[in-house]
Order: sequence, then structure tokens, then C-alpha cells
Amino acid sequence: MANIVKRNTVVAAMTESTENTLIEPSANTDYLPVRPDFEVQIGYENLVNEELRSSIGPAKSVQGFEVTSATIPLYLKPSGTTAEGPDAARILKAAFGNEENAAAEYDTVSSSAVDTVKVDSGEGASFRRGEALLVQHNDGNAYEIRPIKSISTDDLTPLFDLDNAPASGVSLGRATTYYPAQTGHDSLSLWMYLGNGGNIKAISGARPTSLAIGLTAGQPITMDVSLEGLSGYANPLIVTSSNKYIEVDEDSGGDVAVSIEEKAYKDPGQLAQALEDALNDSSSLSGAYSVTYAHGTGKFTIAVTGPTTLDINWKTGTTHGADNGDSHIGTLLGFSDSADDTGALTYTGDNAITLTAPHTPSYDSTDLIVAKNLRVMLGGTSDNTCFNAQSVAFNMSLTRGVVDDICAESGRSSSNITERTASAQVSAVISQYDVEQFERLRKNTEVGFAVAFGTKSGNNWVKTKAGCLSILSGTISEPTLAEVAGLYQLQFTVTAFVDSNANDEVALSFV
Repeated sequence: MANIVKRNTVVAAMTESTENTLIEPSANTDYLPVRPDFEVQIGYENLVNEELRSSIGPAKSVQGFEVTSATIPLYLKPSGTTAEGPDAARILKAAFGNEENAAAEYDTVSSSAVDTVKVDSGEGASFRRGEALLVQHNDGNAYEIRPIKSISTDDLTPLFDLDNAPASGVSLGRATTYYPAQTGHDSLSLWMYLGNGGNIKAISGARPTSLAIGLTAGQPITMDVSLEGLSGYANPLIVTSSNKYIEVDEDSGGDVAVSIEEKAYKDPGQLAQALEDALNDSSSLSGAYSVTYAHGTGKFTIAVTGPTTLDINWKTGTTHGADNGDSHIGTLLGFSDSADDTGALTYTGDNAITLTAPHTPSYDSTDLIVAKNLRVMLGGTSDNTCFNAQSVAFNMSLTRGVVDDICAESGRSSSNITERTASAQVSAVISQYDVEQFERLRKNTEVGFAVAFGTKSGNNWVKTKAGCLSILSGTISEPTLAEVAGLYQLQFTVTAFVDSNANDEVALSFV
């Protein structure tokens, strides 16, 4: 028995076109470079059987709803490609709801100021609230990153003032921005190829329920996503119109084509049962068929009693063999279609089922972003100096409403994101005289919060390798003092809110 090596594991995320329909990876860019502490849970609610059976012991329990979840730990980093989301783009879009890739890079026109970035006539409509501007000063000043707070025609107001007013002709980067949707969040299929050849666990109908981004001084920026799904699978096998047939010939009586339902089968045993039932239900066949899966070898066996001979025509099948329509199930089951199986009544697959990822993953080549030499900003528009935070823990929580459905195999047919909250917990060493956060709490003052992150070359952010996480409208809550390493530390929370104009409260933008 081969051991399953965790570090060889490959993880993929696919956007579903139909919720809860399991989608396989289709390209080498569909994969996620996860950190080691990933987890996937597949199970069922356990329902107590309260029947009295003349015993003080319990009756056999039954299974209720499927319970499926996953924790995907990643590092937060840009893609390194212009106007293209990172490896985790599908998960970020499913969490926020929207993704927007800037179609072009624009530059400033004259009369821009520290609190107003002016672009050419008609170009303001190409930007959005929360989008990161990479202000690439051409006069020797260091590049700056600011999220957009508001847009008035062709005037862009940053959430925090720039250090320097941009001259005319200053490029503003080309961002990929994730921002909130109120409905229509994507659902995902998640695949975990454990050891990339050991076992497969998969979840369909998955939706993020929390997105946590952590920054601790001197450490890589992390991103942890929790998801809940509708259906779980262990070594799933997907049957489609192109691989759902088997053509058998009993006693040289001619080919009989039998098909099974197109669906993702939860495990090989479920597929074996479906194929066995289809063969035995065929009115054109007389034999008693058995289809089994061996967990020790990963191979299927097809057997029959009754006929004197049984041919399974994987290659020459009249309609579905490899020489003709090539829509047989043999390859999925591990049977070679280079020849028919003839001369016996029992056939075992030539190969074990495939448990490796269908591609060699291709990940973003960007380095990890370490929480140093970044810029944290907190307060009003003029509070643009770096707030010397020791750590920031951003969390967006999403409430998932599930539709129970008696007709659905899992007991649940769909889900929706029904509520969103976001906040950032900040820790910083408190300075003498400073009670500003307590004052903001007392006044219930609206504040902005932003972390500009990325790679720098000298004093300049590197295009395609930077970004900005922002709370566009928030309030201070829960300020407390704690002693850390002999110093007083101020800990507080910036809680995001939707303003009176229903403007987005949070955004994550790469630029």
C-alpha cells in the first residue's frame, strides 16, 4: 500500500455554470497554491432513530442533510500580470461577488491635486469605488497607491490624500478589483487531489462563508477562506454524454448498448451500482450482471452469469466503441479500449481509476508579500501618514442561506449569500497623549481604512505586484489596552458599513 504524501497534494477551484454541478479542472491555471493546513470535510447529519426495540440500546441512526465544508489557506499575493486576478481569483470573486479587470491604463490630466485625481473626458466612467490607483509620479516622487473613494464625472477622489499632487500624464495603473455584490455570487467546485494520486475529495455548490486576511509585521500576508458546499465526493467519477455507454454481446447475439445517467458519482461504488442496475434492467440482455469496485486495487470488475460467452466491445462497439463513436465508459472505469474484452464471463479493468490531477499546475510566479515597508492608513482623508500597526486581521463574514428540498439528493438544492459583514482588527503600540481612537469611538466618526501592499523597487511599487485592501466607510469599536512585551498595545476594530447612498463598504484591488 502506497503512502499518501501531503506535500504532493494539488487543489483546484472551478466556477460552476450550474450550482451544485461538479466541474472538473480544465486547464493548468485552475489550481491554487495552498498552505499545508488545508482541510475538507465530507459527511452527513446523524439523525437519531427513536424506535423502541425491547432494548436499552439505540436503533441504527439514519443520515440527514449532507454536511460539506472546506478551509483553504493561501498567501495573499498579486498575479504579476496586468489586469489579471491572482491564482485565488475565483475564490475572491465568489466571496466578494464581483470582479472587474480594467480594460486600459489611463493617466492624469492637468490640475490634479492631492485630493483629486483628474483623468481625460469620459474616462472617469472606467473607474469604480474601491479600485486601487497606482500613481506613478514622473517627477521623482515615489509611486503611491490609494483606493478610490468616489467619482464625480472625471474627477477621482482617493480615500486618503496623496503625498504629492500628480503632474499631467502620470499613469494610474490597470487594476483588478473585487467588490461586493448583493446577489448572484458564484458557486464553486473544489477538488483536492490528496498526494496527487492517493485519493480525491471534492465539493460542489461551495460558497465562501468567511474571508480572512492577516498581516503581522515581518510575516507573509495570509488569506484563509472557509467554504460550505451542498454535495461531497470521494474519488468521484463524472459520466457525461461522451462516456456513458457500454456495448456488450451475449453469446454472439450482437451488440447491445446500455447507458447510465449523466452525473457526478459520489464514489466508485455508486457508479458500480448504477452500471450494474443499467445492465440488469436492459430488456435486450438475459444475463445477471455484477459490477464491483475493489478499494484495495482501484479497479472495476464486470461479471455475468447465464450466457455462455460475454464480449465487451470497448474498441469495436458498433456505435460507441473507440473505433466508432468513442463514447464508451471503459476508459473511465480503467478498461483499455485498444482491444475488446472477449472469451470470458468476468473482466477486471486494466488500470486503477485515475486519482491524479488532470494537469500539471501552473501558479503565479510572484513572491510572497511580507508585512513590512507597506502603508496602513486610518481616519479621514488627510490622515495619510502610515499608521504604525503591528498587526491587522481583516475578516469578511458571509451568511449562507440554504434552500431545503425534499426532491434533491442531498436534501438541499441551492444556496445564496444573504448577509455580509466586514471588519479589521488592528493592534498598535499606543503613543503618549494619543487617545484618538477613543475619541472617534465617542463621536461615532466615519473613518476609512486601507493597507497598500506589494513589492517595491527602491521607493516605487512594482506594477502588477501590488494592491490595496480597503474599508471605504467604517467606524471604530472595541478599543482596549493590552500589555505586550512590557508595552501597552492599543487594540481596536474598524467595522465597515454601507453608507446612506448604498455605496460599497469594502474592496480588494490588485494593480
